[in-house]
Order: sequence, then structure tokens, then C-alpha cells
Amino acid sequence: MAIIEQANLFYQKGSSDKEYNIYIDEEYYEEDDDDDEDYYEEETLYTVYCTYGRRGSAAHTTYKARDVEYDEAWDIFQKVLNQKLSKGYLTSKAKATKKAADVIKKKVKLAKIEMVNL
Repeated sequence: MAIIEQANLFYQKGSSDKEYNIYIDEEYYEEDDDDDEDYYEEETLYTVYCTYGRRGSAAHTTYKARDVEYDEAWDIFQKVLNQKLSKGYLTSKAKATKKAADVIKKKVKLAKIEMVNL
């Protein structure tokens, strides 16, 4: 198993501090028929699963799909990601950007106060 796609989401509002992680795992399956020397099959299938819970606590795991083709796994991954984003979760990049924007707003506010006090 190897994680090939991953999204890390966070939600903070009031006393709520949650995280939600979405993964696509790649799994290789090999099949060999003992009765037929020439028969050998290899297949790659994908699993979509999520871990979630309060940040800093033990995470819960839920599986969204097992042993599916990549296109189906990707569609499920995107669907879950869009659902969480629509509920107010932020990606780690979006969270960093929001923090930067908050810092800039605070500095602008302080600069205005200083100008008024001149």
C-alpha cells in the first residue's frame, strides 16, 4: 500500500478544533495459477479512506471505497473534499493564507491607530 493522494483539512470555530484527512491508497494484487504455468495477472486497485476527529486526539477511520479503479477513487476523493470545503473546512494552505490575511489586517489596524494618535 502506498498513499498517492492526500488532503489535510482543518476546521476551527468556537471551541471546535477538528481535522479531516482524505487519502487514496494504491494496492497491487498479483494472481498466479498453479495449474497453468503461463497464467500470471497483476492488477492495481485503489482505496479511499478518511481519518477525522478533534485535533490532538486519536483519529477515527472510515473507508469510502475499496478496491476500485483510479478514476472512481479520484471522483470519490474529490466529492468528499468538496463536501468538507463547503462545510467550512480549510486546507492547510488555505489556513496559512487565512492566518497571513489576519496578520496583515491586524497590522493595518495597528497602523491606522498609530496614525490617529499622531
